Amino acid sequence: SDIIYVRIIIEALRWVLTFFNKLLATFIVLFVMTLITFIINYVCALVVFHDGTLSYLFIAENHILGQIVALNPDLAYVVYMFVNAAILSLVGVMCVCFGYIIKDLKVVYAVSLITWLIFIALPWSITYVTQPYIEQGLEWIIPSLSIFLITVGILIWIAYKKRVLCDEL
Repeated sequence: SDIIYVRIIIEALRWVLTFFNKLLATFIVLFVMTLITFIINYVCALVVFHDGTLSYLFIAENHILGQIVALNPDLAYVVYMFVNAAILSLVGVMCVCFGYIIKDLKVVYAVSLITWLIFIALPWSITYVTQPYIEQGLEWIIPSLSIFLITVGILIWIAYKKRVLCDEL
């Protein structure tokens, strides 16, 4: 009888690992694809505008992030490449979670698009996190990122509950 319980626990763990491995695979694939795209864009910009100079017209130096961007624009851009790749990968994970929660693919596409547009249109817009030359400081960036991460976490929990705990994976 103990063997039966062990098999049940192993099967339950397999379902949990399968669920999170799918989300992790989604994140990694999207992160790498997005980062490669940003790197290609950056290299092309360096080749095309190799004699150009940074225009300080668009850099808000009234907060610490603007000063960092002004002092190290290349380093700031590389950091933002990684931040944007992570944010967009989490959007992909969020869309996969919508796919687990909602059965109809057309509805998943619509809900995913509307959710992303809401994140952009909110007063605490996700664009505060993804734009290197934004005039808002950390007092806007941290709440924006927090709202986004909490929402992604809630969607992962709902998808986990729907697929793993209800044995629908």
